[in-house]
Amino acid sequence: MSLDQNQISILSKDGSLSILELDASSFRVLMRSHQDEIVDLAMNNISGCLITIGKDSSIKVWLAETMEQVHEFNTSEHDPPTAVASSSTNSYVAVGFKSGFFRVFDMSERKMIHETMVFDSCVMDISFAKNGKFMAVFFKNGRIVIINVEFDFTPVKNIDYEFPNGNYFSLDFSPDGSLLANISSNANTITVWETKNFSLRHYCDFTGEIISKLAFAPNGRDLFVMTTNSKLKILRLPDEGVQST
Repeated sequence: MSLDQNQISILSKDGSLSILELDASSFRVLMRSHQDEIVDLAMNNISGCLITIGKDSSIKVWLAETMEQVHEFNTSEHDPPTAVASSSTNSYVAVGFKSGFFRVFDMSERKMIHETMVFDSCVMDISFAKNGKFMAVFFKNGRIVIINVEFDFTPVKNIDYEFPNGNYFSLDFSPDGSLLANISSNANTITVWETKNFSLRHYCDFTGEIISKLAFAPNGRDLFVMTTNSKLKILRLPDEGVQST
């Protein structure tokens, strides 16, 4: 959704990207360039580029203002990209892959600047802290790796779960970068970590439901939580304490 909350981007299985304009109730197809389903997209405001990744193993770069494709990164058809996220403080974009590799690209120079593999497991989600200091990578094996962006993308913390849900992985930093929230064991709980030393701050129990997506609200205290039964819940985090429901 756009910052003014008037436009929603929509990814289609036919490889197209469209915009739904809420005020005008209009629907515009912006591009049909991918040869297969678009998996994820990210907007890098520093460079003005929109990055899309698809099941056709392509990473495409577009000028957001004109929707002109300006670059494409080549990837192996045997190791397609699975997740993409953008920094809000620089022109870095991180892309995760099925193999477990994640690669960082500089959109201002349109080149890869870093690559590494921490686990031999598919990357399911990536999030940058809004202050640009950390990046979190969620793997299908249930592990989250915290990356220090400022120190040459060095891994500094692992968070492990015994019972990961094989389908739902989501994590997000709070607007001030002080908290990290993620779907945890069995996808019916949320854990929230403070980012000074990544100790547990809150534990949120959704027993009886499956969480599919989460995101921090702009106020940094509320969490938007989407469940598989099409419910959108707003969770207010307490000021102190570990337990919350």
